[in-house]
Amino acid sequence: MKLNVCKLCNEDKVLKKSHVIPRSVFKNALKGQPYGKILDRAKGIVVNTQDQWAAHMLCGECEQILSARYEKYSLEALRGNSKSTKLQFKNEYIQIVGVDQKRIINFVISILWRAIESDHEKFRYLKALGINNLITDHFNECVYKNSLPKQQSFTVRISKLITAIPEFKNMDLSFITTLSFSVIDGDFIEILFVMEGYCFEIFLHTKPNLRKIGLGILNKNKRILKMPYIEAFSIPELRQSLQEMISASS
Repeated sequence: MKLNVCKLCNEDKVLKKSHVIPRSVFKNALKGQPYGKILDRAKGIVVNTQDQWAAHMLCGECEQILSARYEKYSLEALRGNSKSTKLQFKNEYIQIVGVDQKRIINFVISILWRAIESDHEKFRYLKALGINNLITDHFNECVYKNSLPKQQSFTVRISKLITAIPEFKNMDLSFITTLSFSVIDGDFIEILFVMEGYCFEIFLHTKPNLRKIGLGILNKNKRILKMPYIEAFSIPELRQSLQEMISASS
């Protein structure tokens, strides 16, 4: 039996195929279908796929740590399936009452950290971010030890996807995207991904005055998380992908 170094605990272990985006998210998005659909940009066609962007990365014990500490709790809260929290719909936002926002922050960090560490081809482009080992190691420590990153350099925002576009009004918005990123004015990096009908934004910045405030910003000291509604196709990455999918399918 071949042993390799687990990227989370750094011990020689038998590694499991680790999902950057949790497996249950793919299961929910597929709605019982055996295949998902992706755009093969090289060929310009839409193809069926069973790839869930997994790679050998973590040992079984560390997989359980991520699942038990962060994934199960966060996904149940966001889906409105948690007994300890309550999901409520308001006119301008959706809110979760009684939520432990620290656990959701670390859930998002765990996704970013796994994407950076993953050898899967879907995430190779993240190497262009140039995130140094000190930051990656810091994220590793936060996830493994259940601590939070330095607040002056890290912010997470969650928004709820909706659409008012008539032809897409009944569209299921529980699709999944990879992590896209952009550098804003050379001051901070915005990393964005979509899953479970939510838009997740991660801001890495170097100046304390660049910290984001407002609806959807996660705060470890608050028990109510208010997430604004956002037009799904106002997000450039989603709009471009949809246009490409429609064009390739026609």
